Amino acid sequence: MSSKSGCQMYLAEPFHWNDGGFPRAMARRVTVLGVARWVRFYEAHLLAPRRRCRQRRVRRGALPTAVEARGPALDALLRWLEDCSQVDTFRLLLGERSDTLTQDPLFARWEEDIETALCLTSARFTALQKVWQEAGLPPDLFALADEFTCQPWPGKSWKARLLRWLGVVQCLSPRERAHLAKAGEA
Repeated sequence: MSSKSGCQMYLAEPFHWNDGGFPRAMARRVTVLGVARWVRFYEAHLLAPRRRCRQRRVRRGALPTAVEARGPALDALLRWLEDCSQVDTFRLLLGERSDTLTQDPLFARWEEDIETALCLTSARFTALQKVWQEAGLPPDLFALADEFTCQPWPGKSWKARLLRWLGVVQCLSPRERAHLAKAGEA
């Protein structure tokens, strides 16, 4: 996603984001507002728009120059995306530069919350973790991409063999591996 100096890639932690009882919309909003101070540009796409919103599927532009005004602007953008999406499917890119926004976003939600990635320095990530905790969210909503491990699809069934033959892998986050180890399945 980004090659910025000091930037590390963080991926959404499936353990939380795939949990049916997890407050995804609130966690998404807290995360977006948490990175607002570091971003200056946005690009938003409705991927499955409601009928009343079909005239304008894409919004892009600069955020307010004043840092304190960026949060309300992004909150309004999120409300538009959520109100106009039929199935909560939309793309949102936030970054420091408009000309490299699609290649170098600091925040990238490609289609669904589980497909969200952050490109932050460790200091910024630590600051964002504090924002999550202050909102009552777990500090491990995202994990370093390097900490995810992938292996050939497990199992002995014909379906598992087919998936391995097709090259499908199972990737596990740190939290998922810990959960499996605790359950005795790792």
